[in-house]
Amino acid sequence: MSKTKLAIAISTALMTMSLNLPAAIQNDLTTPTTVEAGSGVIIILDETATPTTVEAGSGVIIVLDETATDSHVIIEIDLATVDKDSAGSINPSVMESLTAEHIALLSADAISGLTAEQIANIPADVVSSFNKEQLSSIDPDAMSGFSAEQISSLDPEAVTGLQAEQLANLKHDAVGGFTVELFNKLTIDAVAGLTLDNMGGFSPEVINILGMDLLSSLNKDAFIQMPDGDLFQFFLNLNPLLVTPVDIEAFMPVGWTIDVKTGKLHTKHHHHHEHHKHGKHHKMKLRELKFDITVLPVGLTLPTLFDLNSTISLGGGVEAGDSILDEIQQLLIDKGLTGFNIQQEEMGNIKVTGGDDVELSLMPDSDGVEQLEEGAVPEISIDKKGHFVFVTSSGLRIKLRGAPKAPKLLLNINPGGEIKVNKKGNLKITIPSLGRVIAGRCDPFMLKAPAGSIPGITIIGTPGIDEVAQMIYEDGTMQMLYPSVADEAESEEVAFPYIKNGAFQFKSNGHINFVGLHSNFLWDATPDFNIQLNYTAPQKTPYYKWVTFGEVFEFINTNGDQQLFYAKPVGDEAEFDADEE
Repeated sequence: MSKTKLAIAISTALMTMSLNLPAAIQNDLTTPTTVEAGSGVIIILDETATPTTVEAGSGVIIVLDETATDSHVIIEIDLATVDKDSAGSINPSVMESLTAEHIALLSADAISGLTAEQIANIPADVVSSFNKEQLSSIDPDAMSGFSAEQISSLDPEAVTGLQAEQLANLKHDAVGGFTVELFNKLTIDAVAGLTLDNMGGFSPEVINILGMDLLSSLNKDAFIQMPDGDLFQFFLNLNPLLVTPVDIEAFMPVGWTIDVKTGKLHTKHHHHHEHHKHGKHHKMKLRELKFDITVLPVGLTLPTLFDLNSTISLGGGVEAGDSILDEIQQLLIDKGLTGFNIQQEEMGNIKVTGGDDVELSLMPDSDGVEQLEEGAVPEISIDKKGHFVFVTSSGLRIKLRGAPKAPKLLLNINPGGEIKVNKKGNLKITIPSLGRVIAGRCDPFMLKAPAGSIPGITIIGTPGIDEVAQMIYEDGTMQMLYPSVADEAESEEVAFPYIKNGAFQFKSNGHINFVGLHSNFLWDATPDFNIQLNYTAPQKTPYYKWVTFGEVFEFINTNGDQQLFYAKPVGDEAEFDADEE
């Protein structure tokens, strides 16, 4: 095949839809060289466009049969001739077939015709092939199609061509794809195009290199109007060596102040039940704990967690007795728990120890913290989902979830296995000794293992009823693991069309509460431990489906992995508190 052409396989079902193909390509479809007769005639060309059967004659009517799923059409597009109009009319799914060689052959004019949907379908490793002229020619509206992964793959030299109008249309998450190297290639004029909706998407690493020259280039009005969580992350991750409290004072929105001597931030206070426009509570992300990921043993994947030894100040710097963890420790003392000690370990886990051999393993909630209204009563509680909640004397509301005890120890009792922990505390464990892949959530409390117990992971109980895993560590302690989803964010996003209120309630014991879209029942679903890998072919759109109506449903993710859920009605819709955080 000529390198100037792109061969694209399209199912016949897709071909019955309106492809809006350019004239040159439409001609290929209306003058087929291979015709296979039948109740619905299917056009079939091999990858070299060589026919196997030619049916000559005029007046042949071509009918593309949408029920024929085993046949396809190969179209060859001469990339050198594609212009702005023809590029924009190509079906977005075709873009998945592009390679770096194809990108190199597209003119800047052709690139300017691409839409956001088309951009979104270009593989990230292929996006890296855009040169400066091509990238700068992308229509500003099409920039909304970029993902963070695609942005992070861009060629640094090509990034120098990006313009303010283009950056203005990037999505918040996509802006997070800029690495320090890529950001340094942006012009100050381009940076000025960022808006209140996306400038807060930068990673902590990028924010940390911003000096007053770059901060001053931002649209200050937009900066001040950013969501509180974005503002908070900006201030906590700025470098005090590059930006001083006096410098940043002019960037404080109404209700926020900064101590120009210490850099201590005083944020706008909120009532706990005050929501922003999307219905969620105001959450502010803390500075992340830095650790050398290369020291993790093979088979262990851990998330980056918030640094509770930081402070609510410019750059999150620590002053003696002034960290968030110090505030929690003082809260324990104030509540009479004088024998308890709280500390954050190297990998981010929060270890709490106390009298009578009490030991808990926790992790900061990845959603962030809340700054409550002045006068909020300091307290320690457990929320409706079963997570620990601390309200400190400064009005910070901090949620801690159950976490595995010293993840390296967990890997030791699962020889040859893999353990992946995500930001929500969900574990995905490959257990060679059992031949299983499971997903679960940790009970925060450590127990004393029964005498004679052998270190390892044992699963007991009945799926959907009382199934749990006992994780017995080498030091003689034991931690319980409850079946859970592998990924809360993906599970809830896919469930959105199926449920009322657009929300799942993920409990600390792994259960899920929700209200069905076409019922008034409150449902409780217990996940099965097992993740059946490659149960189906990979799915472009993951889905839920009843296996036994009203009792068991399945979730199939993009990899084609399956997980079962045992469901039962436990109440009515009025008992579901969608706002509980």
